[in-house]
Amino acid sequence: MINSDAVRLKLKSVAIAPGNRRVGNGYVLRDDLAQIQTEHERMTRSGGKSALESWEKERKQAIAQRKQASQVLSNILGSYQRDEEQIVKDASNVRRSEIERRLGELGWTKEDIPFYWRSTHYIAYTALVNQPKPLTERIWTNIKPKLIPILEANRAENLMAQRLKRKKQRQDRLSELFLEIMDQTTPTLEFQIQLPDPLVPNEGPATTVTFDPPFPSLTCLSNWPLLKNLLEIEATVEEMETRFEDNRTQIQDYIANWITSVQTQFADQLRQDPGLRGEILQPTTVITDNGDPFSNLSDELKLLLRADSLFCLNSGSLYDCPKTYSSILINNGLTGPMSSLSCWEYLGSPPNLNKLVLYPEARAVARMLLLNMGRPNASYIEMNAVRSSFGCGRCYEADMNWEKLVHHYIRHKKLYSDIQEGLSQLAIEGITYNDTHNPDVQPDRPLVRYQSVQAGGALFTHPTGRLEICKLCDKIRVIRGKVALPKPEMMQHLLDVHSIIQPKVNEHYHGVTQKLAGFWGSDAYGFPIF
Repeated sequence: MINSDAVRLKLKSVAIAPGNRRVGNGYVLRDDLAQIQTEHERMTRSGGKSALESWEKERKQAIAQRKQASQVLSNILGSYQRDEEQIVKDASNVRRSEIERRLGELGWTKEDIPFYWRSTHYIAYTALVNQPKPLTERIWTNIKPKLIPILEANRAENLMAQRLKRKKQRQDRLSELFLEIMDQTTPTLEFQIQLPDPLVPNEGPATTVTFDPPFPSLTCLSNWPLLKNLLEIEATVEEMETRFEDNRTQIQDYIANWITSVQTQFADQLRQDPGLRGEILQPTTVITDNGDPFSNLSDELKLLLRADSLFCLNSGSLYDCPKTYSSILINNGLTGPMSSLSCWEYLGSPPNLNKLVLYPEARAVARMLLLNMGRPNASYIEMNAVRSSFGCGRCYEADMNWEKLVHHYIRHKKLYSDIQEGLSQLAIEGITYNDTHNPDVQPDRPLVRYQSVQAGGALFTHPTGRLEICKLCDKIRVIRGKVALPKPEMMQHLLDVHSIIQPKVNEHYHGVTQKLAGFWGSDAYGFPIF
């Protein structure tokens, strides 16, 4: 066992060779420590406290003197070591300078040499160059064939980086030029809209709604050979811009033709509708001092901005929400947003607008809703001002924008139709299912309501807290989801839809005390599936 008192009386070294790793508080020779420990024990056994203290004092004084002497020696050795390192460094610098001089005579430039550690070839180059050995002709003859491939590869890497940098500069400038053309040719249209107030009609607050006309995205522009060449042909930004200006008229004509073709593609589908007669647009909530706020728009654009001008994917799926002309442009990045005209890294294929077709069912529902609202020729601009504050006047669904409101009525119309096919089964079960979303049922009851304050999410899509599950809807086979509502809404649902005047718990509905878990989507009618 080591006596800690004895250890303090022996000079320790903070490091030992080899290496500089330090473990513990220091190092001493085992024999020296044993000798000091033996002497300490002998002095302790002798019983002379004064002699022990005197001996310990002498040992500590000797240790202090040796520490002082060792520090001087350490400084001297450290200075020698630094001098030796500088000699090695100077020798390496001389060798490197001579190698780079000879490389310069062979035609290599500083840009060809991988000076920086981030370079792919830095390690291979420095291994050959940064050595303290003098550069002899023999060494030069040996390393020269090894250096040349490294420099060639580094030069090729630098040239590629410079080409990519110039291409990025051309891309950035092209984006700026396209944005300038967009601002000049297709400015954003702004309208002041008076919002409906559910409590005080015609006295709601005003809001600004914008419409961005179509403008080709980079995916559309980059496929045009002329613009593709402007980007791909190696040139400086100045050279590229000169070529752009030389062809500006042709470029602007191409963009104008593209805009016309997109607008006409959708307008031509609408023109086939024989039901369009009279005024195309009759605004009711647009704030203006100059009569018709849409007077400066073409009839084609007016047609596209009608609230009943709705399209869908040609798949015809009940899951597909109707789309207005404006939302089609926005969702496909065809309104000239900064992202669609500046993000060159992820160019894909141009959007296929041919898959979007007229949605007759949605148009019929939209006209029904607009007529019920007393605004048969309203614009989508006015509907968009309400944003997600539409609510269904015949059920609990809320927080919908115009497209979702139309979609809601389409789904419930299809639901009632599908339920009729299994009517005999419902009769056996004793279940009534009323067509509450039919305007002919309770005609005095509005189809649409407005919310002055957002309710925080539709009840169907965000069921939280204590909810009631309709047990009657659970028995209807076509409904795969759940009708889950707070109790007041459930009571109204049972009355309106199932004609249950006095609902009974566990017979007509049952409650769940916790948030429904496992929500993973909706069925075709919009009911959540858990």
